[in-house]
Amino acid sequence: MSTRAETKATLGKRLGHMALAVTIGVSAAGFLIGVGERELPEARLASAGPRARPESSGELPPEVVDYTKMNRVNRGPNADWKQSLPAFKEAPTRFYGDESATDAERAAAVAARAERRAFSGAPPVVPHAIDERNAQACMACHGSGLKVGGVTAPKMSHHYVQNCTQCHVEGAQNAPWAFASAPAQTTFIGLSEPGRGERAGPGAPPTIPHALWMRSDCATCHGELGKEGLRSSHPWRVNCTQCHAPSRGFDWLPLDVPPPPPREGEETLVPIAGMFSP
Repeated sequence: MSTRAETKATLGKRLGHMALAVTIGVSAAGFLIGVGERELPEARLASAGPRARPESSGELPPEVVDYTKMNRVNRGPNADWKQSLPAFKEAPTRFYGDESATDAERAAAVAARAERRAFSGAPPVVPHAIDERNAQACMACHGSGLKVGGVTAPKMSHHYVQNCTQCHVEGAQNAPWAFASAPAQTTFIGLSEPGRGERAGPGAPPTIPHALWMRSDCATCHGELGKEGLRSSHPWRVNCTQCHAPSRGFDWLPLDVPPPPPREGEETLVPIAGMFSP
């Protein structure tokens, strides 16, 4: 037992000696550093004097943005940078009001429209190179339509589909292939561009002279970004077919066929005189 007590006492003395040596070393280092300082801090501050403030340029300091609004406020040198194509959309074009487009303006618009289609009703070709093969790239411009400078990207006239290039191919000026020299062996003749819609009388709304298949959005051609000569005088209305009915020739229903026979228990319809051919 005495041996353990002596060992503990010896260890305690050694730790005490080590702590004392560390304290003396730190004190000596502090003393030497302090003696080596030639000037007192107060003297250096006094010799420096007051700092000269820079002259004001007249510009206001930058506004400090609240931390909660930093993600919603444009700031810095690129505060005016626009990162979205629809942000470049120009102001709405003028409306005709009560005036109608001239025949020359309409003929020029129809001719320009026919240049990108094999026949009336065919999907238009893409007049620019296609470097993206997904629908999102096409929807960036043609989703809502926009106009940048003198280039107009018309709004998509039909419902959303995912494979645009299945119907819309690149034009001949951008095609990466060469056309065959031999003519195609076909006698197919497409429809020609329709004329004006018929009116029931003076002041009546014209009928729609073309089919409505894949043309459910009339604003594509007749809206604000439509060609001069095809724009509507009232593009803010949303239900076009309430007044403009499709032409009779696109109903695809024969008019000289009598109605089907009545079901059991129903009355027989009496045809109006002259409705059906004898």
